[in-house]
Amino acid sequence: MPAVEYEDVEAGRGALATSFTFKEGKSGIRFEPGDVLYGKLRPYLGNRLKPDFRGVAVGDWWVLAPSSVASSFLFSLIQSPWFVTVANQSSGSKMPRADWKLVGSAAFGVPSLPEQRRIGEFFSAIDNLIAAAERQETLLRQKKQAYLQLMFPKEGETEPLVRFAGFNEQWQQRQLGEVAEIVGGGTPDSSNADYWDGDIDWYIPSEIGESRIVQASARKITREGLNHSSARLLPAGSILFTSRASIGLMAFISHPSATNQGFQSLIPNGEVDPDFLYALGPCISRYAKKHAAGSTFIEISGSSLAKAPLRIPRLPEQRLIGQLFSTFDKIISAAEQQIESLQMSKAAYLQRMFI
Repeated sequence: MPAVEYEDVEAGRGALATSFTFKEGKSGIRFEPGDVLYGKLRPYLGNRLKPDFRGVAVGDWWVLAPSSVASSFLFSLIQSPWFVTVANQSSGSKMPRADWKLVGSAAFGVPSLPEQRRIGEFFSAIDNLIAAAERQETLLRQKKQAYLQLMFPKEGETEPLVRFAGFNEQWQQRQLGEVAEIVGGGTPDSSNADYWDGDIDWYIPSEIGESRIVQASARKITREGLNHSSARLLPAGSILFTSRASIGLMAFISHPSATNQGFQSLIPNGEVDPDFLYALGPCISRYAKKHAAGSTFIEISGSSLAKAPLRIPRLPEQRLIGQLFSTFDKIISAAEQQIESLQMSKAAYLQRMFI
């Protein structure tokens, strides 16, 4: 982000409540364009809105009508760590909420009105960049989903609706266990210190999200721990597949790793392209959720997962499809990183630009 040039600063301090009118109402609170809304009630504490329309807010919101401060500055102020810290000191046991007396009497730094407007415009620009990046990510995910539906056969069919040029053979019916080895996991004895804090990544299901590749686990085990448990060292390029809790989450491992027993991981053999198999994730996941069973908790066994029916083309077509969806995932990941970077920059400026 570029540096901000300040106007002639006439900084002072004042109570927050003297900078705007605090609106109240028993049957809802009317707001106007330029008012600032702040969620006061948990679990919505911290939700915020600067509407460009008229409306009525329910009692879960504070409606703040700026008087001696710029609306855009106030909207940025309520996102600052200073304000959040004060507002998080909620009161009430049955329904905790931000304490207006505490928030309204809190003092904050007030620059000149021109600088207030510049600060508000600055954070508005960052918000616009974040919103644009989020829209781009959403569109990419929608486009990927559309291609997944077009480039894999529908149930009961032998060919997809859309194919790469030069391919016209029917896809063959196979089972997952025929194209990949399915490997469960295990947990070393947690009371034995010799089994833990080693150099082998050891994953649990909660560490698998939407990322295509996982790089490092929170906990690691030793070689001795691996040898004294049912865990197995999976080769780089294996696909982790969660078999309990949130069934069907998948991720590649970038280096040899192990898992706990909440996985039935996939080691592709020479009959299937790894990227193609990963792209089949939604199909495999649907099967796993449908056939999961258990009394204590629901899970899919390795033997059951091995029976998952798949339609697959020949390897050359698999590779092209796999490359396409791998590219989608990489572009989506780049969009996610851009959003995260912008959010981190915004958080840093909010920390530094309010007192």
